[in-house]
Parts: sequence; structure tokens; C-alpha cells
Amino acid sequence: MKSHEAYLHELGVIDIELKRINEHAKSLRLQRSRILGALYRYMMNNNLERIPYGNKGLTIKQCSPKTKQRSTKPKKEKRRDGIELLREAGIPDPIQFYEAFENTQKNANNTNDVNSNSVNASPYDDIFGGNTKKKKTKTAAYDMQLGF
Repeated sequence: MKSHEAYLHELGVIDIELKRINEHAKSLRLQRSRILGALYRYMMNNNLERIPYGNKGLTIKQCSPKTKQRSTKPKKEKRRDGIELLREAGIPDPIQFYEAFENTQKNANNTNDVNSNSVNASPYDDIFGGNTKKKKTKTAAYDMQLGF
């Protein structure tokens, strides 16, 4: 049986190896993006949509530089802009209208009532091992021809 020092040493060796592999993978990803950029420029200059590569080929879409996704607008800013738009559109009570609109966007089935059938239901029953399974009920009699 190994001592705890041996385990700690092995853990240190693994961490060092993972760091080395991650640094190598980072340099390979950078090299790959540079090559894809060069291929993209080549394809754009020569009006090519596809270059033969392996069994499939490489499309210009696969080579195109990745664009960053825009961040989402904060909820307060969305609300303010939405109410302002409704006001400009001539809605009589834009705040009440916007709140009604927000309520239509919410899922009506998304309630905290996990086990609404039981008398003392708690939304945490399923976490702590409460009974959340529904009883199976017979909907039809046994059919001899079908076998169920």
C-alpha cells in the first residue's frame, strides 16, 4: 500500500504533465487558427467555396474567422427600452402593458409545487427522498387478443 507522500508526489507529477499538455494544446489551437485564417484569405481571393481536404473537403464557412457573440442586454435596460418603445407606439399605460407582456413570456407550468398531490408537499421533497412517483392507474381492461 502506498503512503500518502507517494500519492502526493504522483498527484504533483500528473499536474505538471497536464499543464504541459494544456500549453501544447494552446499553441496548436493558435497555429490552427492562423492556418485557417490564411486559407480563408486564399479562398476569398480566389472565389472558392470549397477546397478538397481528406474525404470531405474544407468550406469557406469552416475557415471563416469566428466572431464573438454580443452580450445580452441587462434586464433593467430591456425593461426601460421596452416601455419607451410602447410609449412611442401610443400604448395608454406602457408599464402595465409591459408587465402583462412579461407574464406571457413566463412558463405557466414552471411552479415550485413539485408534488402538488400530497397534503404537506414541499418543493424539496424530491431532493430529500420524498415520494414523487405517480401511481400507475389502469385505463383499460386486459385484452385477450392483444395480450395486454
